[in-house]
Amino acid sequence: MNNEQRAAITESLLASGRYLDQGDFASYLSLFTDDGEYQLVSKVPEIDGMATWIDLDKTELQNLLDMAPRHLWNNGLRTHQISPPSFRFSEWETHTIATVSVFRTCSEGLTSVYAVGHYHDCWTLRSSGWRLKKRVMQLATRNLAPPSALPL
Repeated sequence: MNNEQRAAITESLLASGRYLDQGDFASYLSLFTDDGEYQLVSKVPEIDGMATWIDLDKTELQNLLDMAPRHLWNNGLRTHQISPPSFRFSEWETHTIATVSVFRTCSEGLTSVYAVGHYHDCWTLRSSGWRLKKRVMQLATRNLAPPSALPL
């Protein structure tokens, strides 16, 4: 993989956070392949394993995001801070891991850390560019202020 390809994936990775922050769900969804998947998971010591909070294919994710404007979420303004990713390559796919922090700014202007975790992404090259085949957001945070049904 050359530097241009790494830069394209990194830009898409960073754009995914901006799209969520701006509520530009169509652009966010455009980053996924047609058979793309999104998962939100967390390691839970009490059960000595992983708990899955969200597990959606692209169509289900689109339905969730289509419903978002019809609901009043107490999310405030969200800001994703995404680190440069590490890369692992296979013959047909590229895997990245990036640290993610999501900040919330409430209506009073106070900002706090909302969630921290890692994106474990699987990217595949399509004619339209690099697309997400699967995103797993593995949270370190396990206590999210409700309600929040939006992807992180």
